[in-house]
Amino acid sequence: SSVQYSFGTNASISRSRSTTRRVATDCTRPAERPLRTFFQSSGLSWALTYVGVLIFCGLTAYDTQKMKIILSQGDAADEGMMKIALMCSLSLYLDFINLFLYLLRIFGDRK
Repeated sequence: SSVQYSFGTNASISRSRSTTRRVATDCTRPAERPLRTFFQSSGLSWALTYVGVLIFCGLTAYDTQKMKIILSQGDAADEGMMKIALMCSLSLYLDFINLFLYLLRIFGDRK
């Protein structure tokens, strides 16, 4: 087929007959991809999702305790402590985002 652009030029667009279907979770599950290559199972997907929730709950608790210990040892007005607080809060933020993504896989509507 050919498509006419606003400049008046024609360009042909080739369409491949074999297209791969990609879903949003292809990018968000990098650890699961090698396993699914060998084991095509939705049960494995659910198991890895629940394991991911447990891992990120543990990481959130660990990072919270680590931040509490580190920040209780220093002066709040120190510039170095502010950088440490920023890094700790970024770590917690990433833990919450990943935990949210795993929970969304569990409770999300899969239509």
